[in-house]
Amino acid sequence: MPPKKTLSPKKTKKWTRVQLEAKALPIRSVMAPMHPTAADANDLPFLGHARAVVIVTTAAGTDATNLPRSLSQLGINGPSFQQDVFDGVKHAGYKMGLDQIPAAPSTTLIEAVNVIQQAPKS
Repeated sequence: MPPKKTLSPKKTKKWTRVQLEAKALPIRSVMAPMHPTAADANDLPFLGHARAVVIVTTAAGTDATNLPRSLSQLGINGPSFQQDVFDGVKHAGYKMGLDQIPAAPSTTLIEAVNVIQQAPKS
């Protein structure tokens, strides 16, 4: 009987940071469906949970599985995150003060979601 061939996993080349950044979606593309003029946008008086999750995770450069993690655990700069969330809320057609958005190193992403989901329509 011939010896069994073992299949080794196919090795793939890791992308560089530049290559990853080149493939990343721009914030405007991610936020386009949430803009108040988007065809499926509804007239909610508040931003809402789903939109808040998208804004926060996009600003953090991660996905919803990291909502319980803090900014420091994810290596996120607080003021930069705060500004990106503020811009996302504004772009979605809602309003909130920049200083209302939590940006302390111990702030979890879900805490930021809970705060901005109450942003009123502008």
